[in-house]
Amino acid sequence: MLACTSSAPAGPTPPGEFKRYDLSSVSDAFSATVSNGEVAALSLNAVKGGAVIYRRAFGALAVGQPTPLGGATAMPSAMVILALADSGKLRLDDPVSKYIHAFTGEITVRQLLNHTSGLPADAPILKDNSSTLEKAADAIAALPPAAKPGEAFLYSAAGYQVAGRVAEVAGDNRWAHLFDDYLGGTVGLTDFTYGNTRNPRLLDGGTASPDDYARILDVQLHDGLFSTHRVLSPASITLMQSDQVTGISVMAASPTGTHGQSIGWGIESVDADGKPQLLSAGGGAAAYAWTDLKSEYAGCLVAVGSFEATHSIATRIQPLISAALSRPAG
Repeated sequence: MLACTSSAPAGPTPPGEFKRYDLSSVSDAFSATVSNGEVAALSLNAVKGGAVIYRRAFGALAVGQPTPLGGATAMPSAMVILALADSGKLRLDDPVSKYIHAFTGEITVRQLLNHTSGLPADAPILKDNSSTLEKAADAIAALPPAAKPGEAFLYSAAGYQVAGRVAEVAGDNRWAHLFDDYLGGTVGLTDFTYGNTRNPRLLDGGTASPDDYARILDVQLHDGLFSTHRVLSPASITLMQSDQVTGISVMAASPTGTHGQSIGWGIESVDADGKPQLLSAGGGAAAYAWTDLKSEYAGCLVAVGSFEATHSIATRIQPLISAALSRPAG
């Protein structure tokens, strides 16, 4: 089973009933954006306080329609690997060679997830859907490194592919089943998929609806909980929401990590003390996800267009949402 089709857990399942805020300014902005041809269509699902606060589509996209996630795939992938670490199946500071014998150096699992492994950005085998994560990891191990481990930040799909194979070995299961067991089943995902392949691209190969992605975002807003169900430890959530690359030189930045990189997220803005305020993920497809730690909400915006256009639209509507959230719900 390569798509997550598990039923949602019993009991309250946020995001649930709509919480009402006056977000008409957001709808007006979306309508104008589609009308002027900036994008052909777009859809947004936003959540706050365990409830959906916005769920609308404009143009050719239907509400809840699955679309490619591109770089927004990395955050849910990272959550699964951190859940394995929480369960004791692996440790982030383990050497990769403990799980994959083709690796002999000092690269750690943590460095794969925060893009400081020194592995190249991409590898030809990542495009081979007939392959497996095992073969992909072995092929990547044979490539010349781009940097020494821990010395540079290099946004790397190859690194996340290797992390997926580490998870398979540590969890003694295929990636698709690990995803269902540690994330998809717990939060009730219905259409999140990496495609019909045993070589899923963990960084940028996912497809999902904004509805499904919003359920994942809800975990980020509630210290690792979905309703009463523990997905990640608070420590793992803190790790995902903290800069992991301070002081490290940048060879190739992530599409959204303008102020640093956590695990699974780029850090797009910080406060006066340098603390992350806006975490985001995207790139390579017209999907963009974010968690606003100041306004305590999160959203997934997808469009028919380019990532650059989606990101531009998001930066325009984010202040509108924050302003609406500062007013009491109706």
